Amino acid sequence: MEISIVIAEDELITRIELLRLLDWEAHDCRIVGEAHNGQEAISLIEKLHPELVITDVQMPVMSGLNVIKHFKEADYRPEFLIVSGFDDYELVREGLTLGAYDYLLKMDLNEKKLINTIRSLKERLLAIQSRKTEEKTREIVERRLRRNINDLRRDFFADIIKGYPMTDIVLKEEMRFLDIRLNMSNVCCLILNIGAGNGLEDIPYEQLVHLNYAVRMIIDDILTEEHHAYVFEGRPNEFIALASPVKENSDELACLLSTAKRIVEMLRIYLNLSVKVSLGWCKNEEKCIESAHKRAEKALDSRLFNTDHILIWTDIPEYIDMSFEQDNQICDVRITRAKEYIQNNFDKNLSLSLVAEVCGFNSSYFSSLFARHVNMTFSEYINQVRIENAKRLLREAECKVYEIAGLCGYKDTAYFFRVFKKLTGQSPGEYCKKAAQHVLYR
Repeated sequence: MEISIVIAEDELITRIELLRLLDWEAHDCRIVGEAHNGQEAISLIEKLHPELVITDVQMPVMSGLNVIKHFKEADYRPEFLIVSGFDDYELVREGLTLGAYDYLLKMDLNEKKLINTIRSLKERLLAIQSRKTEEKTREIVERRLRRNINDLRRDFFADIIKGYPMTDIVLKEEMRFLDIRLNMSNVCCLILNIGAGNGLEDIPYEQLVHLNYAVRMIIDDILTEEHHAYVFEGRPNEFIALASPVKENSDELACLLSTAKRIVEMLRIYLNLSVKVSLGWCKNEEKCIESAHKRAEKALDSRLFNTDHILIWTDIPEYIDMSFEQDNQICDVRITRAKEYIQNNFDKNLSLSLVAEVCGFNSSYFSSLFARHVNMTFSEYINQVRIENAKRLLREAECKVYEIAGLCGYKDTAYFFRVFKKLTGQSPGEYCKKAAQHVLYR
């Protein structure tokens, strides 16, 4: 643990001795400021927030005792180490009464005593820090408990899926308070995706809320027959379920497949929804929830669903790798479709999510796949297409530059100018002149 230190001492010799007595950096200490009197000390402490202040008790303008008194009830209070002369005993005692950590006599000041005092102080600071961390953790848990239990569970699982650092103690406490009964060493993640063909984009918001609730209830009812399960909404038109078998058996994978089929069928029968389900399974590994979710996401991204609209990631990693190799040709076709869509619609407001949906991918997977296949990012490709068309219009059309910017999908003319110059090395005006000269001398 590194601690920052302010030295408050009016005697130059004592200050120099304190600075030279110890290799402060070797002991994880930084001297961040020096004060010649108490008033300067207060200013430095309020500005720098050091963990430790080494102070004389008697100084001009304001004494070290008054500095300690000033911070006794303050929001920020550093630790104080008093250095004093033999005749300052009464003042030292008052300083200790006010809360100073310890004192050292100037006449007896040496490296060993200073090191021992600093080491002892660090242990105290670590204990205080640990206690504050525990209190903060407790406050977070209690605050979350006051909110809706389902929202709490969703936030809890979202933190784990994102890889948010969480100690085993906090993990167990949260699971106990939220009544989560997952077996953390045997977790299945189901991601259910409701595609664009279901027409959800045309449903009023209130109806969509009720529909999403009905979807969650159907998934939950089916899963909880043989599993401890928790269902929550993920991205738009996506639901995530985490489950552990109530009783372990040798046919867990077959049971999961059967459960997924029932979910797909019930959503079709009762809500007239067509869904795809990807399953990721993790057993006897660290971070099982996070791993199971990643595997389910990879399975979803591969789009290699069977006729039942279900894809399972097994415990054999080669399975998904082999699937991706077999899917390369499909990806090539879809990327070509994406490029054609951009070329035919460059004048419109194109977004990554829109083009991904047109090509049957989710946004994050499509972004990385597009860059890998085209050797440039999605945004770079759109700008390239738009600027090529802008060059054509500048040569052929009798339009003003701002009109051409709009025809090429740029609402901001200034931004169009910047992109044009970046990609061509010249402004639109310069390009027009050169193009005209080329026609003239051809």
